[in-house]
Amino acid sequence: MGKITITKKTGTIDSLNLMSAFKVDNNTYVVLDSEKNGSMGLPIIYVSKLTDHLEKIVDDNEWQSVKNYLKGIINGTNFEYININENQTADESYYKELSLPSVESFNAIKTRYIPPAPAPDPTIAEPSLVTPEKEEIPTPISNIPTQETVSSPNVVPDAVPVVNESNVNVAPTTPIMPATPVAPAPVITPSMPEPTPSLEPVSPKSPFDFSSDKETFLKACENMFDALIAKYQKELSSLEAKQRELTQKESEINAKLASASEHLANAEAKEQVANIVHDNAQKVMDLNSLMPTNPENPVN
Repeated sequence: MGKITITKKTGTIDSLNLMSAFKVDNNTYVVLDSEKNGSMGLPIIYVSKLTDHLEKIVDDNEWQSVKNYLKGIINGTNFEYININENQTADESYYKELSLPSVESFNAIKTRYIPPAPAPDPTIAEPSLVTPEKEEIPTPISNIPTQETVSSPNVVPDAVPVVNESNVNVAPTTPIMPATPVAPAPVITPSMPEPTPSLEPVSPKSPFDFSSDKETFLKACENMFDALIAKYQKELSSLEAKQRELTQKESEINAKLASASEHLANAEAKEQVANIVHDNAQKVMDLNSLMPTNPENPVN
C-alpha cells in the first residue's frame, strides 16, 4: 500500500494512501484512506469507481452493492485484487465517504489487500539457482591436496607437521563449506510464496460489524423525526381549527350584540312614544276635568 497522486480536472492534487483496489463484475473499485475520523472516533474511508479515471458512485443500487463487497472483505471474502497506477486523474467529486464500524474493520480492509505480484524474470532467477551449486564446488579442496603433494616431498620432516596442521585447520572447514550452501536452499523456498504468510495475520475475522445496527439506528431516528413532525402538524391543525371556531363565535357574538343594540334602540323609541301617548292622554283628562258639567246632560 502506498500513496496515490490524484489530479482533479480543476488542477488540484490530492495525495492519499491506497487501502484496496478490487474488481467485481467488470467494475473496478478503489478504497482510499481519508485520514479522518467521525464524531465517535471511527475511521472514515473514501470509495471511488475506476474507469479511465476516478469517479463518484452515483447509482444507489451500485453503492449498496459496493458496501456489501466491503462487508465481505471485512468478514474474510477474497476478491480479485489488482494493482493500479500511482498517478490517477479524477473528477472534482470522485468519492463517497463511508464510516466504518470499528478500527478492526479498517485494518482488515488494508491487510487483506494483496495484489498479484509481478511475474518473476527467468533471466534473473537462474543465477540464484546456480549460485548455491557454485558454492558447493569445493574449489579450495582441489587446491589443498595440490599443496599437500607439492609440500610433502620438498619440506623437511620438521616442517611437515606444520604443513599438516595448516591442512588440518583447512580440512575441517572444507567439508563444512558444502554443508553451509546447502542451508540457503530451503531459504529460497519460503521466499517464493511471500503472499501466503501475509495472509495468516489477516485470518482472524473482526467479530464486530455495526453497519446493520447503524442503518437500523438511523432508520429509527428518521421514523422518530417523522412521528414528531406528524404530531406537530396535527397539533397545528387542531390550533388552526380552534382559531377558526373562536373567530366564528366572535362573529356570532358581535352579530348578537348588534342585534341587541338594535332591539334596545327600538325599545327606547317605543318607550318614548308610549310616554308621549301617556302625556297626551293625561292632558286630555286634565282638560276634561276643567270643563263645566251639565247636570241635564251628564257625561256618560
